[in-house]
Amino acid sequence: MINHAPSSTRIDRKEEIIYFSSTQPLQRFPDNLLDHLGKWSTEAPTRTFLAERMPDDSWLRISYEEAQAWVCSTAYYLHTLGFSKGDTILLIDCNSITHGILTLAALKIGIIVAPANPVSTTNAYGMQRLLGIFETIRPVALYAGNELIFTHLLKHAQFSEKRIITESTIQECRFKAAPLDPMFQTKVDLVDSNMMAKIYF
Repeated sequence: MINHAPSSTRIDRKEEIIYFSSTQPLQRFPDNLLDHLGKWSTEAPTRTFLAERMPDDSWLRISYEEAQAWVCSTAYYLHTLGFSKGDTILLIDCNSITHGILTLAALKIGIIVAPANPVSTTNAYGMQRLLGIFETIRPVALYAGNELIFTHLLKHAQFSEKRIITESTIQECRFKAAPLDPMFQTKVDLVDSNMMAKIYF
């Protein structure tokens, strides 16, 4: 059974614009979004957290517990690369479990994620737009969701000079455990509710 919040909305009209706002006070929320993942990995460890439809129409699923471990190990990998709060990763990929894990891992240590459509790498106009995004956000790394994207990126000097993270690298993190590292934990602790999480173009 799902308990929904009571309906309590204020409606304000200003010329042709209608503003909707809740009259309920904002409840306390964790400083780090990843606290929710930790909570559910303990309370419902086997429940499906992410699911991805495969080419044969089957479903690939990971539980909250699996996701929690994978996110932590991937965040630690990003930490070993020297990335930290305020850095940006340009993420070029379709929706996928790996996409979700990398996004959460980045957020765990305060890295800003800028997702981009992988179709942009397949034509001159899209690549020009991607280069514009690149120049605007100056990412510390790029994520290529598959080998084709990776190949397209290597054709451009601006991209090839940056570290390019591949899907296979993130997949490898799934089978590794994040060690106890005070410097890594410090980065996690520095993340708060005032940090930027994503940039959309």
